[in-house]
Amino acid sequence: MKQFKKFLFLAAFIAFGVGCNSSQETSSVDSSLVEENNDEKKDTLIRFADITTIQAKELMQKNPDLVILDVRTPEEIAGGKIEGSIEIDYDDPNFKAKIDALDKGKDYLVYCASGGRSGFTKALMMDTGFKNAYNMLEGYNKWKTEQ
Repeated sequence: MKQFKKFLFLAAFIAFGVGCNSSQETSSVDSSLVEENNDEKKDTLIRFADITTIQAKELMQKNPDLVILDVRTPEEIAGGKIEGSIEIDYDDPNFKAKIDALDKGKDYLVYCASGGRSGFTKALMMDTGFKNAYNMLEGYNKWKTEQ
């Protein structure tokens, strides 16, 4: 099971091009970027965007009801976390069931250490009917260097 999770993580990592040193462009969460010809694909990209730590802070300020989801291990969380975040360990055997039990109508900011596990989680949330989920690129590692 653990090998399978590692395979899924690696597959998600490769598929989404997310990593510690990712320099990819990110989708903005600013709804003003949605043009008049807002098709479903563009809307989905904005609702399930990969965002920077700066954009994450802006999102947190604009949306007080935002649920901040930390998918790191308890050992990683012991080194600090974003205030007010809830925790669901990505390595927990019941991870998918715990994600599925969350309120799908809320907005989520998902983070891990560097953006890989949270990218996979964002994709899982998109595929299982969540309204909005944003992946914080470079994760908590970047976040703590900016504090």
